[in-house]
Amino acid sequence: MVTPRIVKVVYIHAKEQTVASITTLTCGSSRAQINHFGAQIFSWQVNGVEQFFLSDLADHDCRGPLRGGIPLCFPWFGGAAKPFHGFGRNNEWKLVESSDSQAVFTFEFDACDYPVVPEFLSAGRMRLTFTLTPVSLRLDAQIENLSDEAKPVELGLHGYFRANAGQAILHGVRGNYLDYASGEPVSAHTDTDLNPVPAGINRVYEGAFPAVLDGLQITPSGYTHTVVWNPGENPGIGDLPDFQALDFVCVEQLYRNPNAVLQPSEDLQLSVIFSVN
Repeated sequence: MVTPRIVKVVYIHAKEQTVASITTLTCGSSRAQINHFGAQIFSWQVNGVEQFFLSDLADHDCRGPLRGGIPLCFPWFGGAAKPFHGFGRNNEWKLVESSDSQAVFTFEFDACDYPVVPEFLSAGRMRLTFTLTPVSLRLDAQIENLSDEAKPVELGLHGYFRANAGQAILHGVRGNYLDYASGEPVSAHTDTDLNPVPAGINRVYEGAFPAVLDGLQITPSGYTHTVVWNPGENPGIGDLPDFQALDFVCVEQLYRNPNAVLQPSEDLQLSVIFSVN
């Protein structure tokens, strides 16, 4: 068994120096790279073809998530609390197991060291496993409640995929959704595929569906919602050049269940498989 290659990259800023640890997985003609900061996979190539979008302004400086790949949203999603999308993405994760085609990361937190909030889990551990095959990438998440209180938890996989907004086709994502494109959520329903996925889309669908984005198969298990997002033309996002704003479509797996709580010592298991036809 061959262990994955871990590279340390040094970044020098005006007043500080940071070091990013990056693990590379390989399996046949498939290759993936994961930044230990936020346990963020930012590259996955199959037969030399990149599947993820990564902004030209992305910086592995360990000061925040990269604009691309799959940033994590944990232990909450969105603006339910601060920081936005949780603090799991803003911290170093520990690589605990590895082989040539698999890497396992863990992140443990409690109220002493992290900005937990009363609405969500106050102490927990997440285990995230990346498994590579010649044509697929699998992410398995296990979240454990380490506190003595029953609390809800949320997890979002904010995947950025290389696709042209306004031209790409997304099959399989249908039903009831909240539309945030205008700012305030509007309830809506659709029985048709997104053909094409419009630029400037921001929808949260009820349900996590097997879907296909321009030939990329997405198969989630355990998640409760699907988010489809693109910022539209000239969004004015600091780490995203305007000329790249239509070069990706986000198809995100979200676990959010306000009626369910994680009991002390209980765990939650979620997974998603991305595969290239």
